[in-house]
Amino acid sequence: MAVFRVERNKGYTVMSNHHLRNKELSLKAKGLLSQMLSLPEDWDYTLKGLSLINREKIDAIREAIKELERAGYIVRSRERDEKGRLRGADYVIFEQPQPPTPDLPTLENPTLDNPMQEKPTLEKPTLENPTQLNKDIQRTDLPKKEKSNTDLSSTHSIPILSPNPSPCREAAAPPERKGTEAAAQSAVDIYREIIKDNIDYHILKQDMKFDSDRLDEIVDLMLETVCTARKRVRIAGDDYPAELVKSKFMKLDGEHIRFVLDCMRENTTKIRNIKQYLKAALFNAPSTIGNYYTSLVAHDMASGALSPKKPQYGDPDYYSCNEAKACNHPQPQKEDFIMAQKMTGALVFDERTDRYDIRFDLNSYYGGLHCGECFDVFVRGKWKPTRIEYGDNWYLVGIRAEDLNGLRVRI
Repeated sequence: MAVFRVERNKGYTVMSNHHLRNKELSLKAKGLLSQMLSLPEDWDYTLKGLSLINREKIDAIREAIKELERAGYIVRSRERDEKGRLRGADYVIFEQPQPPTPDLPTLENPTLDNPMQEKPTLEKPTLENPTQLNKDIQRTDLPKKEKSNTDLSSTHSIPILSPNPSPCREAAAPPERKGTEAAAQSAVDIYREIIKDNIDYHILKQDMKFDSDRLDEIVDLMLETVCTARKRVRIAGDDYPAELVKSKFMKLDGEHIRFVLDCMRENTTKIRNIKQYLKAALFNAPSTIGNYYTSLVAHDMASGALSPKKPQYGDPDYYSCNEAKACNHPQPQKEDFIMAQKMTGALVFDERTDRYDIRFDLNSYYGGLHCGECFDVFVRGKWKPTRIEYGDNWYLVGIRAEDLNGLRVRI
């Protein structure tokens, strides 16, 4: 025979066993009533709030509330405003079922034991309505009621009230679950930490000391988008499912943030809606960052941006053949020659680059060449312009093995 043992730790809830042993109640109604009795008495919630802390939807919660109301565990009373119009309904929860409350009878001729007594004793003192009294007392601590109809589907506030509150309940620790506002705030904090961890926030903060404010703005925008309650989010004029947008934003890392900040820094056009512009840049970053840098490198290589800077007039090492007389150097003539015959040099294999370097003494030709001097190398069937970069005595250039055949130099 199986034996079930209960291990009790903390966070007890003291309540009556009446509803747990009531065979007329369904298991769903028993569980919902137990959950509501475990919450603090000043905890204000709605039918939607109950559905958020349970797996059941609002319709299932509504059916359980109706069942508890029919059984007498929940008493509903209508509220009216100053003009007598219906405002909504109040619900009071009891640990034991309450009998139907009849209308208060009016005693035409009450019998008084003592005519001089200030508070006469009625013949039937039990006609007093304890439910109405308790509801009025509890109502003083309730927040302002929302205007709604009398249907159970409306979001009425449901105060928890017990006819015989136990002192053990007051001493018991409050439940770990809190109101919807506190839960939402906790979710926001959790998402903020996840976003910061994904983008390496602290590393970016150190690397971008002058852009820390812009980084915080991007984090806030990502958090606002991830925590939105809308079903669709507008990005660049198109409406996307919120789940798709949230998924893309949660995949952003530090490189994506650097990419967006670089794009913002290079932009020179006027942006009318900076929030939508940033949101679109963040949304498209995972899909465009690779192609962006690939095209940027290809553009720089084709335009020569990655090549060594061409010497300009006025540089310390600038030398032009047209100024040879001013520099007391004979002006060299353009001619073709084979390097091994006309210049002292050597080919050295560089294991780091897997290429050959041409090393030769520049001073052995026409009185010496200077850093910045341009000449041509005949490689792979065409003349390739190049220049001296590493000093006045030695020059190194990477040559592949298949380029050694027919290598020529033109000054």
